[in-house]
Amino acid sequence: MCRSHSLGTLLRYLFLGILYTGVYLGAGALLGAHPLVRTVVANTLLLLLAGSVCAVVLRRRREWEGTHR
Repeated sequence: MCRSHSLGTLLRYLFLGILYTGVYLGAGALLGAHPLVRTVVANTLLLLLAGSVCAVVLRRRREWEGTHR
């Protein structure tokens, strides 16, 4: 584990991941009768997930400089 992370930060990422999964599954269950809308919502949520991962990497990349192995 990286020493710059506090337990609160790690728990925040865990909470956001669980929340995202719940929203994704809930939207899929609620939109089950509408396949086109379900596909659009699912694709939007997947793009949001990929964008958030990119944002975290770009924001934290300075902390990772010099830690290559």
